[in-house]
Amino acid sequence: MISGNYPDSVERSSELLRLALPQMAKHSVALHPINYAVWYEYVSGRSSDLKAEIERLTADGRALTEADVARLFKAYVAPVGLETSERVAENARRILRSMEQDALEATDRTSAFDQSLSQWQAELDREANGGAVLQGVVDSTREMSEAMRQLQSRLDVNQREIAQLRAEVAAARSEAQTDSLTGLHNRRSFEQHIAKFLADREAAMSLVLVDIDHFKLVNDTHGHLFGDQVLMAVARVLKESVRNDDLAARIGGEEFALLLPSTPLKGAVELAERIRTSIANSRIRRRNSEQQVGQITVSLGVADLWPSDNGESWFSRADEALYASKREGRNRVTAPSLLSRHAVTGGVNRS
Repeated sequence: MISGNYPDSVERSSELLRLALPQMAKHSVALHPINYAVWYEYVSGRSSDLKAEIERLTADGRALTEADVARLFKAYVAPVGLETSERVAENARRILRSMEQDALEATDRTSAFDQSLSQWQAELDREANGGAVLQGVVDSTREMSEAMRQLQSRLDVNQREIAQLRAEVAAARSEAQTDSLTGLHNRRSFEQHIAKFLADREAAMSLVLVDIDHFKLVNDTHGHLFGDQVLMAVARVLKESVRNDDLAARIGGEEFALLLPSTPLKGAVELAERIRTSIANSRIRRRNSEQQVGQITVSLGVADLWPSDNGESWFSRADEALYASKREGRNRVTAPSLLSRHAVTGGVNRS
């Protein structure tokens, strides 16, 4: 699989190494394999998107950070390996299925031929001639039939191995789209689903952005381990609040998003208000302690999808609504487009 992604000869890969090392040394990151993979892709010229993104980030002369490199790796390098693995596994499964079918057909034909020869031998034996000649043919045919049965057994084993490989690839792909702390979808998965929703253009879709209020103060006061508890608690509320066709994602440090297909603006606002109330009314205890920490609240911004929207404009309106909630005192839901339209009909009761 790796050689399929990187088909360079030893000479070519050595040349790319010499080109990549000076680039790596210019930036504020360790010389680790992830950093090398990003710059190897860059100097090889295989990914025009990666090259354009690096040049955009470094246009003002600034150095890339560890966070920059990690994001570039996930966006432009890691997906190549996962997609390639999945494609290889699928092709192997398809080929194996074809081989198995061929073997089954061959076994059936051989078995039928074996039975026919046995019948002919019995008839010739009764006539007391030709049996010895035919016996050799029958023996050879039976040997071939046994060989085909052995082949079928090996194919069965190979098919199980391929099935296991496909399961491992699917698990790896799922991990690449999941936030490891909260179990929600990550930013990359969120952006992929936005693109899909925009392509489908259902009649009513809404986006909710959620931001934990004063989260930096929570971390500074109670420590990052407790901050992680807060993130996981908010994620649980979001996960329990959405339906099967909705998507809940963590898209930043303390920022979350909900993609709500088949949900007009009024229904999305109602859902956002229930989430806000649920989190504000809950109390989080320190692990291994009964000590309760002060109230945790969230601010939310809601925007429905307009016919003229692309992904950027849709997200931007929800983001503006979120920061309006922050400006107005936090712990509230804002949907400016709801106010600008004066009234929205067709709200969905999602309780």
